[in-house]
Amino acid sequence: MMATLEKLISLCSRHGIVYSSTEVPGKSMAGSYVYGPLGTELRRNLKQQWWTSMVTSQDLVYGVESSKFVYAKNGDDNGMMSISNINNKNSNDCQVYLQSSCHQGILSQYPMALKLLNYKLPFGLAEVGNCFRKTTANDDVDKFILNLPEFTQMSMQFFSPPKIATKWMDTWQRQRIMWWRKFAGNPSNFHLTDIKQSDSQQTVEVQYEFPWGVDAVERITNRGDVELLELQKETGINILGKFGRRTVTPVIIETTAGLDRGILAYLLDAHQEKERTDRGKLKTRQLLRFHTRIAPFKVAIVPVKNTRDLKEISEHLARDLRKAGVNTLYVCETQTSLEQQFIRFDEMGVPFTVVINENTLKRGVIAMRNRDTTLKEQLHITEVTSLLLKHLQAE
Repeated sequence: MMATLEKLISLCSRHGIVYSSTEVPGKSMAGSYVYGPLGTELRRNLKQQWWTSMVTSQDLVYGVESSKFVYAKNGDDNGMMSISNINNKNSNDCQVYLQSSCHQGILSQYPMALKLLNYKLPFGLAEVGNCFRKTTANDDVDKFILNLPEFTQMSMQFFSPPKIATKWMDTWQRQRIMWWRKFAGNPSNFHLTDIKQSDSQQTVEVQYEFPWGVDAVERITNRGDVELLELQKETGINILGKFGRRTVTPVIIETTAGLDRGILAYLLDAHQEKERTDRGKLKTRQLLRFHTRIAPFKVAIVPVKNTRDLKEISEHLARDLRKAGVNTLYVCETQTSLEQQFIRFDEMGVPFTVVINENTLKRGVIAMRNRDTTLKEQLHITEVTSLLLKHLQAE
């Protein structure tokens, strides 16, 4: 299984999806990674899908953005990285830190959101933000981007009346496991753990079967009302909300997902090896079989020759697809064969490839290749955009 991870790391480095910062001139921090164009689009797509699921399509959840700087008493760093060159006017007894999670930032926005919503419960606040670890785990095996010193967290806090907190805890568990499985080729590799009870909290993890064993990609936690009561005690701000005719102190149900961990899970889920015949010899090809919603590029356009006419048609089609919202990779002036380009696009996870050839000039006909089946179908160039949009919407 670890051999599979090594192959994936090599593939990601080869195509600049995500690779060690030591490979970047002038940057040599061990344990940190950078995302190239493909990896950046993959991250953006997954963040957007999370935001759509947790905010845009929800009736009761609202987005927020908080400061990444946290004030804490000296000696109470809680694993955060200290920032010493920022002028802190709040208190001489406090030190400024980079946040280790989005938790405190979201919680601090609760009073203002409560006022905005006329003190009506329940409601949720969601944020996607960069977080920082003071130290990273010293694992015996290479876990790639699982534990990074700088990572992106996708978090939501749902403020629920105690009476219906169990119902909402169940609801969020069900929604989150369905979301992770939605984009997976092997959905059963994502699963929920049993509830873990500790002090006043209940926690459930969404775990993925990584090559070294199971690890969490998300936690759903009923945190109780302790932190809100502490906030009220420290600030004197009213934290009580309305639920029907009653006034109650809500409990916090928090979902916290690691974007980078999710990226690694979906890279492993998408990575496959297939046998192919090349000049009578059996060879193995790699591909990233991404769900089309999160694939970095949805289609690649390739003219078979570098003639002016074919290039103009290719550029025009690429422009039309981008205007329609289809992220498109246009490649021209390559010296490799068409088959080699197909192999390259398969490794990059591109679901479809459009080939522009002489038939396109004569009859307006293109060949569209499917990454998963390797089959090609011929259709008129005017049908390409609508067909691709149907594929994307159907998924």
